[in-house]
Amino acid sequence: MPARIPPQNIVILCIPPIDLFNVVGPMEAFRLANRLANKKSSYQIELVSTRADLAIESETGINLQAHYSLSDERWQNAKIDTLIITSNILLSSGNPPDAIKWINTQTKNTRRICSLCGGIFALAQTGMLNGKRVTTHWRVVEQFAQQHPQIKVDD
Repeated sequence: MPARIPPQNIVILCIPPIDLFNVVGPMEAFRLANRLANKKSSYQIELVSTRADLAIESETGINLQAHYSLSDERWQNAKIDTLIITSNILLSSGNPPDAIKWINTQTKNTRRICSLCGGIFALAQTGMLNGKRVTTHWRVVEQFAQQHPQIKVDD
């Protein structure tokens, strides 16, 4: 019998207010992958809130409850396979400093990092995109390029 492969840890950092689709969409994709593989735990998905009370506000008014907050002990030496950073497409500044610090801290134990919609602004604030080529939602390409001239934006 082959050795059991541990589930990949998918962490979605939710910086409110979120666009609900950007959280639920990836969750559904990984859930479907688990089902198609006939395994319950090929991917383990964890939601992280910037709030201590674990609330995640959405633009639709349908709010979510996170598994963890940024300050949870779980993150001290956590191994993350994929970190997905998501926020509202209009949140181009004012990302919580503790979220930016948390992203930077987690990168040393994270295999892959990506962002959806407004999450690119938080990712840019970390400095890790400087000198890199990125893409983002068409609505914010121009604004992102103006705010972050050190990052090459494909439009």
